[in-house]
Amino acid sequence: MHCDNSSHFLVNILTEIPYLYFLKQKEMNRIKEVLKEQGRSQKWLGVQIGKSHNMINAYVQNRQQPRLEVLYEIARILDVNPKDLLKEDFND
Repeated sequence: MHCDNSSHFLVNILTEIPYLYFLKQKEMNRIKEVLKEQGRSQKWLGVQIGKSHNMINAYVQNRQQPRLEVLYEIARILDVNPKDLLKEDFND
């Protein structure tokens, strides 16, 4: 069976999908924990940074990660170092 370059590309992509899905599902941020520590709500944070409740919830649940500039804005609003919003070990 002859495989051209596009076939190899497709096979490589398909074998990487489980790994990429695994990375996407890892908890990378601590926004939920910091909000809880400070007694703040997701709704409050959304109002402060002008994001919808759905977007803030996606950040808090680690379904989506904020862009770097948004992470820095969240850190500024919560008066923490941006590093404090990131998990030290993605296996946590």
